[in-house]
Amino acid sequence: MILDIGCGLSPQGDVNIDIARIIPKQKPIPNFILADAQNLPFRDKCFSLARASHIPEHILNPIKAFEEWKRVAKIVEIYTPSAFDLDQTKDHVYTWNLHTFRNILSMVFKNVDVNYTSKPSVIHGRLGKYLPILNLMLAKLGFRRELKAIC
Repeated sequence: MILDIGCGLSPQGDVNIDIARIIPKQKPIPNFILADAQNLPFRDKCFSLARASHIPEHILNPIKAFEEWKRVAKIVEIYTPSAFDLDQTKDHVYTWNLHTFRNILSMVFKNVDVNYTSKPSVIHGRLGKYLPILNLMLAKLGFRRELKAIC
């Protein structure tokens, strides 16, 4: 079974949790539970996979959340914006790069695999026709928009 932590309006798990009650206009979210990502109401190791996409950067104590996710799942998959994705960091408590994200995850998980996804970094603003060129240059330099961790 898959647990989707912070499912929002795009649930992808067999069980879907979020800290906010979400009322979609179309259809109800299947197997939705109102829960805090730092205090999950589940038995130990009851999920084969826990997935959290763009959640840890909003949590005041991410280590506590990671410990909880590790407790309820055999494998944890985490996606978070990288520190290079400047347009995504305005409302985030934390931003990480590849090394800092690996270091914080290593405080909780024994085996950590962190990589950048293939999404190129995106620059927004008044740069008009230069945006595609700047994005391509950043991608070639290794700046990526999102970090993916498997723990």
